[in-house]
Amino acid sequence: MKINKYFLGLAVILLGALTSCETDVKGDVMYTPMGQNISFETAKPSTITTSQSSLTIPVRIIRSLTSGSYTANFTAEASEEGIFSISNGTSVTFAEGQGVVVMEVTASNLEKGKDYTYTLTLSPTDVATADTITKKQNVSTVISIHSDYSWKKLGKGHYSSPEWWEDEMDVEIQQAEGTNIYRMMDLFEKGYNIQFS
Repeated sequence: MKINKYFLGLAVILLGALTSCETDVKGDVMYTPMGQNISFETAKPSTITTSQSSLTIPVRIIRSLTSGSYTANFTAEASEEGIFSISNGTSVTFAEGQGVVVMEVTASNLEKGKDYTYTLTLSPTDVATADTITKKQNVSTVISIHSDYSWKKLGKGHYSSPEWWEDEMDVEIQQAEGTNIYRMMDLFEKGYNIQFS
């Protein structure tokens, strides 16, 4: 019987301890940024595949504080000269109250079948504006373009590979216009194309 009293007493003490917690309802904790925290919105956007000879790509630069105007600077490095240009040069200006600036990068003179990259990097001054608490800043962004061919359908072909894949099937064949480059579409599964010349 004494053991039951001990257990009952222990249960009462635990219940008292658990119900004596603070019950005041607390709201969301608001965080106020400590600096501009200039950043490219995306560090490595998806590769752009195009069959056009030129295109315009929007690039977003963001900041945390929107009070006052601010000018951010960056450098640009291209994988090949004469392909890329920027509408506003290598700086952007945030107006009072503006948290996002969208600039336009133009890629032109794209040659079919080639890959291009354009790397934009914030200046050391703008890198130094990083928020030391959130530590979320993209100091550079890499624009990647694959200049694809214009493909035309030739019809169905028969694929047979008894040695390697031990399989055969009918597949769609396409040709890159103006070349002797071909591809078999969705050879083993959707999106798995084989290119050959």
